[in-house]
Amino acid sequence: MPAADLILAGAQVRTLDPERPSATAVAVHDGTVTAVGTADDVRDWRGPGTEVVELHGAHSYRAWSTPTAIRCGGWTWRPAPTCPA
Repeated sequence: MPAADLILAGAQVRTLDPERPSATAVAVHDGTVTAVGTADDVRDWRGPGTEVVELHGAHSYRAWSTPTAIRCGGWTWRPAPTCPA
């Protein structure tokens, strides 16, 4: 499994999944949410280059991912630009 580019931890995320309506952590790889759940659920996605952002209980009722940005409430993460080889 490749390492996540970003892990959001310590959040209150509404998942819209009736089986698991809330989560506290999200892992993102290549602009795609790869894991949602607890810190334990996303731990295996963490690698040496993973950026981990502690949200200290911030509530997200709007969270989404695009190839260019991750937005969670009023907070936005954008990956570093890549240069063509």
